[in-house]
Amino acid sequence: MALEGGRQNGHLWQQANTHFLKSYGFTQFWGEPNIFTLERDGSFLLVIAWIDDLTIAYANNDKNLFDQFETAYGKRFKRKIFACVDKFIGLKITRNRNARTLTLSQELYIEKMADRFLPNKALRKSTTTPAWFTDKALR
Repeated sequence: MALEGGRQNGHLWQQANTHFLKSYGFTQFWGEPNIFTLERDGSFLLVIAWIDDLTIAYANNDKNLFDQFETAYGKRFKRKIFACVDKFIGLKITRNRNARTLTLSQELYIEKMADRFLPNKALRKSTTTPAWFTDKALR
């Protein structure tokens, strides 16, 4: 493994994560190489891997599979476990348990890019999502 801060460090971490996840039985999405799924004995895990960061989603009844994976992953890589994620690789994550929804927003990334490329805030224009564009419209 490369030393932290090395030019190839991110690439080597991504390779190591991908190799481990596939050898554990995960399937890599064909259209998005950072997303992996694992189905075993009726349980399901979804992993989003970005260099050395993982976000793992599972249903409450799939916790046993998560625990098994977390133990195996911990034997290979040093890790920290956080119960709830509110930010990941520039995405803001909002969860509404009552409505059973998960909302992803790129607002943090957009603000960062706007500050970088358009520092004069007076020149920025605000846009809104049209009323017809809802999750129901996509179904």
